[in-house]
Amino acid sequence: MVKQYIIERRIMHAIDSLRMNDFHLIKYDCNERAIAHRLAIYIEQIFNGEYSVDCEYNRDGVELKRLYEMFGETTNGLQVYPDIIVHKRGTNSKNILVLELKKRNHVTIQNKQFDQQKLKLFTSTEHGGLGYHYGAYIEFTTGVNHFEKPEIILYSKGAEIQWGSNSLNYMNRWNYACLDESSLQIES
Repeated sequence: MVKQYIIERRIMHAIDSLRMNDFHLIKYDCNERAIAHRLAIYIEQIFNGEYSVDCEYNRDGVELKRLYEMFGETTNGLQVYPDIIVHKRGTNSKNILVLELKKRNHVTIQNKQFDQQKLKLFTSTEHGGLGYHYGAYIEFTTGVNHFEKPEIILYSKGAEIQWGSNSLNYMNRWNYACLDESSLQIES
């Protein structure tokens, strides 16, 4: 199992790459899928080919990915497709990381609670959970002229877990890293 601090660092490194290379998507409030796609590219680079990184992947092994319980109630197998996953295709023994993304200015309380419930189930092995080692809910502020630290909630074993203190210190530096497009220009 990959250690928590490694997952934290890889998530932060990918967000930092998104911030530095694709701020346009944040500034101009581009579609969540566009942001997820670019973030997935950086995650894939960071995992160095160790695992597959997929967007909206809808398979549980080879079957459709389904959740059979939501908010404590049995479902008929709600089909789900997480925004980004890090895994080995065709097996559930290497489900490493699952991410759900939202844009803060477009999220409703119900959407947020639904994604957070899914992450609890994705990281659980009970009640039909999918057994991912870690899950992360990431909420970006979009439509702004500078990058704002996203809300990031980490999950493991079906519950929210605390970030390590070193990771929190790293994330706090984003509060001081105000970027706009003029600061990203490369001089010739």
